[in-house]
Amino acid sequence: MVKHTVITRIPGIFYYFQPQITIMSIYLRAFALCICFYFISNTSYGQFHYAHYRPYSSYSKKGKIGLQRYYIGYGLSSMKVDILQHFYTLPPNPYDPGTRNDPNPPPMYDTTIHLTRKSTQSWSCTGGSFYPLVKSGKNGMFALDVNCTVSLFNYEVGDIKYTPTTYITEHSFSEQASIPFALAFKSGGDVNRNKKDKFMFTFGIGIAPTMSISKVVSPDLQFTARKFLMVEMGYFAGIAWKVRCTYYTGTMTIINTTDQSFEYISSGTIQGNDEMKSTVTGKSCFNISLMCMPFSWHWGESDEEKYDYNYHY
Repeated sequence: MVKHTVITRIPGIFYYFQPQITIMSIYLRAFALCICFYFISNTSYGQFHYAHYRPYSSYSKKGKIGLQRYYIGYGLSSMKVDILQHFYTLPPNPYDPGTRNDPNPPPMYDTTIHLTRKSTQSWSCTGGSFYPLVKSGKNGMFALDVNCTVSLFNYEVGDIKYTPTTYITEHSFSEQASIPFALAFKSGGDVNRNKKDKFMFTFGIGIAPTMSISKVVSPDLQFTARKFLMVEMGYFAGIAWKVRCTYYTGTMTIINTTDQSFEYISSGTIQGNDEMKSTVTGKSCFNISLMCMPFSWHWGESDEEKYDYNYHY
């Protein structure tokens, strides 16, 4: 009987130190981590002795509550792109005697390239907060969630051959900065800012104005807005930890150039008087992030604190 083992390795420097990990060991480690989180104390005092937290004590009550809703996180992103290129050879200059009287003019090419590529080694960084709108029951509310997200997508486009003498190898990227606004329903500890309400849940829909700086053969700057859905689950373990999944729907144009030269290609051979029209479209995007609320250590613990935090902000 053959034993099949799934091996997972972390990219980068950790690749050389990462031991073999079986599926069973992943389950056991995840279970052990959950047990550790369960028994972590609700009360944390270390922040009071950290120099960067000392200014926090001088904030007003309203300012402290605002900071207690702040979150920051790091995540992984994935987005496919659709690459459409129209490559063509420019006709000879009729006013140039050298080309006008050439008995063997260079061949003329007109080629269309259509590729689809998935992002590799792509990440995101998020920081934001939420603002209460309407209470819903004892532990729920509707809120406006606003954050700033920066994502970097990398693409291995690979080899592209336009003509027998013109071919390139392209490594591309798209860096996107967005400000997502979401109408969200929230339930759990972050609503009342109470450490005893350990579990947290959020569901929201919204729109994200986005600026992208991308390079696929040549660079381009684009502005757009995308609709999205988000779901997050959280647990209080010393501070509030959350896992957020965000799905951006629709498409977005990240490259739209005409009369494009080959000045910015990664590598290749270019011969002839050639230009290209290029359109690169990003498809639906998925992001998963691990986030924490760094000031949640100062949430209340008693019913009195819970009431005070909930209605006096």
